[in-house]
Amino acid sequence: MRVLVVGAGIAGLTALHTLREAGVDAVALEAQPVAGGRLRSERRAGYTLELGAQFFFRGYRATFALCERLGLLPELRAVPRSAALYQRATLYPIEGAPSWRRPWLSLERARAFARAHRHALRRLPRLVPTLLRHRARLTFTDQRSLAQLDHDSFAVYARQHLGEAALEQLLQPLVSAMTLGEPEDVSARYGMVLVRAALGGLFTLESGVSTLTQRLHERHRERVVLGTPVRRIAFRQGRAVGVETDHGLHEADHVVCATTASAASRLLPSLFSPLKALLAAVTYSSSTQLFVGVRGALLPAGCYALGLPRASGSFYAGVTDDAVKSPHLAPPGHGLLHGFTVDARAPQLASLPHDALLHALTEELRRWLPTLPRAPALTLVQRWPEAVCLASPALLVQRRRLGPGLHRVVPGLKLAGEYLYAPSVEGAVTSGLDAARAILESS
Repeated sequence: MRVLVVGAGIAGLTALHTLREAGVDAVALEAQPVAGGRLRSERRAGYTLELGAQFFFRGYRATFALCERLGLLPELRAVPRSAALYQRATLYPIEGAPSWRRPWLSLERARAFARAHRHALRRLPRLVPTLLRHRARLTFTDQRSLAQLDHDSFAVYARQHLGEAALEQLLQPLVSAMTLGEPEDVSARYGMVLVRAALGGLFTLESGVSTLTQRLHERHRERVVLGTPVRRIAFRQGRAVGVETDHGLHEADHVVCATTASAASRLLPSLFSPLKALLAAVTYSSSTQLFVGVRGALLPAGCYALGLPRASGSFYAGVTDDAVKSPHLAPPGHGLLHGFTVDARAPQLASLPHDALLHALTEELRRWLPTLPRAPALTLVQRWPEAVCLASPALLVQRRRLGPGLHRVVPGLKLAGEYLYAPSVEGAVTSGLDAARAILESS
């Protein structure tokens, strides 16, 4: 049996790894000159720049199981629960868990934060009954219906149940930082999944989460063909029989399409209509990221992240110091600032040439961090036209219409990608596992 996997991101590499472990003749074809997709990094001047996904959540069972099989579990580290939030021209640091080393500072920060956000915090406990009642379903891979949470946007749900202050001051910054979109763009269910996951804490690997795709690529390097864009998935009598590249037709018994939904639509022009509807319902945020290497720390002491509510007028969703996340990502004594935009707030960024874009991003960052040096150790700009899949109510409806028979809709074809679940690394990994297992069960 021969299988071709289209795409060498985390979903495609997971499918390839699972098939190869089972002894299947499988090959992944990747259009880009590097593997990893939106879970990859770049090494520059002693810094490791995580260009895509930034962390794992505690509930990532499939992802952690994959890390264990690859020998990566000993490298797993909790990300410090320390952040700052902008409110009324002031930055308010807050620690998600009190520090036993500085309990007085933790208490002082908590009091200041509570005073500044008292109206928003007053109604936030109303989330607790919903989180507890649906905790088994508020995961990244559960597909069961949740009625109103499936059909309303998170913004509508939050305004109705928690009020404007809770949405704009607390929940919107969280959702925007996680999705690089807005609460209006995602379903209430997905918003609640993110809230629940964030409460459980963030995790990384010592050298960054992209170590996962790097290890997968290293294991199967001879079976990953880079710089080979697939032009079309070939069908014969309604069955997928291979792929077409610039070098011709490559035949296979099964094809796993592990690309973004938009790329899948282009590769599958004659797709069965329910799958067309599913792919058409997928939308993505777009984001531009700025990395700045600096000496020392510019965020408040010990803070990993700075959240910027949209009311601040910034096109940044937030800024992190990735050296706080893991000291292995920057040289000793250095910080690695990472600003990420919600491009929908500043559509003009898309048309700027590189130098003008770098200037705009840097000056906006300096607005929040005035001590940003004029000559930093490193700067890099990364554009993501399709950054994070936005789990809209429409997407949930289309996914549920297909039900558990997704991999039986088109013979010989399996889809994989984070859009098949609540968008996340966990969703992407699970979709790759699903595709591989469906092939193994059919053989």
